[in-house]
Amino acid sequence: MYNKTEAASGVVRGRGSVVKHDQKNHFLLAPSLQRRGGAKFAAPVFLCALIVVASLALPAGVWTMDLDARKQPGTSAEFTVSGTNGYSLDVKSEKGTVTIVVADQRPPVPTISATGDIRSANNGNVAASTYVTAGSPRNPNVIEADLGSLGTISVAFQPSGKTRVTKVSLKGKTKKCVGAERIVRHLGTFTGSIKFQGEGSYTTVDLPSAEGTVGTSIFRNCTTKVSHRGGRAQSSSSDGPVFLTALSRSADIFIASTCGPSRCFYANSVELLAKDVIVVRSAQAFAGKSSFAFDDVLNSARLTPPAPFSGRGSFRNGPGDSSRWSGSLQVAFPGVAMPLTGPSFKAKLRRGG
Repeated sequence: MYNKTEAASGVVRGRGSVVKHDQKNHFLLAPSLQRRGGAKFAAPVFLCALIVVASLALPAGVWTMDLDARKQPGTSAEFTVSGTNGYSLDVKSEKGTVTIVVADQRPPVPTISATGDIRSANNGNVAASTYVTAGSPRNPNVIEADLGSLGTISVAFQPSGKTRVTKVSLKGKTKKCVGAERIVRHLGTFTGSIKFQGEGSYTTVDLPSAEGTVGTSIFRNCTTKVSHRGGRAQSSSSDGPVFLTALSRSADIFIASTCGPSRCFYANSVELLAKDVIVVRSAQAFAGKSSFAFDDVLNSARLTPPAPFSGRGSFRNGPGDSSRWSGSLQVAFPGVAMPLTGPSFKAKLRRGG
């Protein structure tokens, strides 16, 4: 069961230990949000970040996608288990890569339930940690993952004989959209050993089996067709979206932006935990105009985003590198509280076209 978490004063209440953020061995992760206008873009941002980072850290070819996926869709194995302290782990093996998405509520990526239902991504306020490592590409019915000090997963799929078929409409998408329209999932049980212990023991799992599915991958790489009816819209520099971007020396990133009548907040951090294991930490939140206020000439801004963020951020523009980005703003990833201000961060306030 997914439960809400609270983040305040550098702790995660009721969620086990909080690990101080290690700012070593990070990769650059800076998703472009200039054309992303709200909650419906949250999952694509997360997925894009995960794919880019994984391609940097894992062996070449692991994330190669079949361009003819509609005719020959890939196969994935997936199950969900409950961890301690209210967290859930969504485990998936696909194309030789194993990902484990940990969150205390519905995660920001689409998943498949044990009954074969496709669960949509959480487009609301949520934080997640996704652990990525190489798995065995030889047998789609087997999930093998060595997570180092975090644990191991070694399970084989035992089908129950039941199948769930779901049809997915790609209407309104581009012709080059990569993804299957008919999702066939075989129901059953993964048996073997499932052991996981998050950093600082914020959540643990030790199980001999889990109900799950094997079948057509729900991977989708699509863009919505853009309508040019009435001519191409022109946006001037005076009415475009406003962005505040803060990037640390270790490539942690925080982005606040206007998205229609709302305000959007994103934070990402990527860390190499072991030789072949990386963790992508991601958070997103949406709130009203007062949560990200700025003056007309973009010389200053004040930020008070909701959970999983906490605290306040203050920006004041200055000549050269003298701009000031300060405050108590931080983000609570699963088990890890990370500051988003301080001398290691450089921030910019700008208007996009």
